Amino acid sequence: MNDPHVQFFAKATIPLFLFFILLLFFDIGLNWKSMGAFIGLILTRLIIKKFTGEFIAEGYADIPMACMAF
Repeated sequence: MNDPHVQFFAKATIPLFLFFILLLFFDIGLNWKSMGAFIGLILTRLIIKKFTGEFIAEGYADIPMACMAF
């Protein structure tokens, strides 16, 4: 459990899940051809920037769980 390589891997993959959430919103916007999905993409980006700025490097499981639920 105390292997630093495992901790680094967990902390390094968190930004990928944020990217996947934004990519999913973009894909929904392209498939539905809806402007609401693109507005949701922009708002999601702003929310991510405001609320997860200092917690991205901590490695919490909230962001991957939100991605999996979405």
